[in-house]
Amino acid sequence: MGFMVSLFAEMYGFPLTVYLLSSATYPVSPLFSGYVWRVGQLVGSPLVIIGIVLIYKGWKEIVFLRGTVLVTQGIYSVVRHPQYLGFLLVTLGQFIVWPTIPTAILWPVLVLLYYRQAKREEAMLAETFGQQFHAWASKTPMFLPKIRLPHGSKPVSP
Repeated sequence: MGFMVSLFAEMYGFPLTVYLLSSATYPVSPLFSGYVWRVGQLVGSPLVIIGIVLIYKGWKEIVFLRGTVLVTQGIYSVVRHPQYLGFLLVTLGQFIVWPTIPTAILWPVLVLLYYRQAKREEAMLAETFGQQFHAWASKTPMFLPKIRLPHGSKPVSP
């Protein structure tokens, strides 16, 4: 939570990166502004929206079931940690919309911390649900959903 608070305070306060880029001796500021509005908004904003949807769908599936059953349906049939993936997409989308040096440094740290937390939670789930968890985990990816091709389709080779 502290990371999120500091990230958004830094991003919406007075970003150091914008200050550094706008005070450069060569014309960077117009290029930076063009990037933010063209690429940032078109790519980053949908990532934020997808992330928020994943957080909501993951929360909705488990909110009333806390620890009583292993949730494997709904969004949990696509990825094992939709809420963590959602938080990562929200922060990545915000970084794309408003790139800053501190965010570029801290986002990979956030990915590592969520991965470690997910591994700890999975160890507890394996202990609690045993074979049921292992069967689900063997067919459901941790964070990145599998891309499924229609039956009979062949992947395009380079």
